[in-house]
Amino acid sequence: MALKDRFVNLDIEDLKSEEQDIAKTATPQAQVEEADLAHVIDELALTLSQKVASIPVWFDYTETEQKKLISDFLINKLENDYSDISFSKEEKEHIISLFMNLVHGFGELDCYIAKEDIKSVCVNSDGSVYSDNGISLLREESVITPAQFEKLYCGLTAKNNEFCRALKQIRLNKLVITIFAPPVCEKKILFEKLKTDKVDFNFLIEDGSINQEIYEFIRSLISGKKNILIAGAASSGKTALISAVAAEIDKSQRCAMFENYPIINCGKFDKYSIKGLNENELADLFSAVSKLRYDYIINDTEYLPAVLNELFKQGYYADIEAESITQAITKLAGHKVYNEKCTEKQAKADIATKFEYIFLLEKNNTSLFKITSIARLSLNKAGSLVLTEISKFSNGNYINNFSDEE
Repeated sequence: MALKDRFVNLDIEDLKSEEQDIAKTATPQAQVEEADLAHVIDELALTLSQKVASIPVWFDYTETEQKKLISDFLINKLENDYSDISFSKEEKEHIISLFMNLVHGFGELDCYIAKEDIKSVCVNSDGSVYSDNGISLLREESVITPAQFEKLYCGLTAKNNEFCRALKQIRLNKLVITIFAPPVCEKKILFEKLKTDKVDFNFLIEDGSINQEIYEFIRSLISGKKNILIAGAASSGKTALISAVAAEIDKSQRCAMFENYPIINCGKFDKYSIKGLNENELADLFSAVSKLRYDYIINDTEYLPAVLNELFKQGYYADIEAESITQAITKLAGHKVYNEKCTEKQAKADIATKFEYIFLLEKNNTSLFKITSIARLSLNKAGSLVLTEISKFSNGNYINNFSDEE
């Protein structure tokens, strides 16, 4: 595999566009020099990649040390191999910063992590590498040697002294890395990329995930502090919608965010991580947070006791992994029946008193997601759960019936 593949995301168009603007008014000789410059940038990208690949302990260096190594190498290359071309200080810094944003120092794995369509990369202790594009899991041709795997594994675990027995998660730049260890399974490393775009409702409307009418409806639910359950399969866009909800909440409101690990960028929220807490610790945390009387609670953990927590009365948004609305209700009701020894009817009635609306999301080829259905939860005279669909996505369009909603 060509090392230059690492630079699939190396956006040097900023430099090239600047060069093209200058070239329009430049002399023919200057235009030739500018054309040569673009070729040199490509060559530098390749040689920088080869340099990092030759450093087996790259990830043991701090970010400052990594930047200095790249900077020194780049300056040396320019002075010795491209002395006839003049790079400005800004151009040098731009190349360095672009490269630093791309390379994580995981050798050949960087080739996959860098690709835009790859959501996560998994490496097994036998050296096999799998990439996930959000639709399917593919085995790649690359194989990591046992020595490389152990070096990578030990280097990552050394970055955080908190071992959660057989599982630990660390955040490294724009990656969330989950490290599995025996006795859960053979050693395994999962690299997941964090979203870099700010996902708000403007983003979702421009993306085509929702239309203006749905946005106005969701905004009315937020201002009315209605409780919403967001359901969908894995990678269906649940966190993206929750991110947009978080961005919509007025900054004057007091808000709390529950997460497994920090993904959603919402500086105005008080953030609580539940990763590694046992049942008693979780109960104590929820109880304490409820006494702080937040205006809004957002729960992006999909942890069923947290989703169903009775202490949060209004302005509560939670998500759950499910492929249909009925599956989501059944999943929550089953948890209540098992843990509270109640009937299924009672469990579903409790869910209807907890959540007022449920949204079902599906991944989509042309946008981040589509909301395939929105249903209102209510109780009939017999005290049974009633689901009323008020929006659906059909034949490429949203069909909404929000007229009877407050």
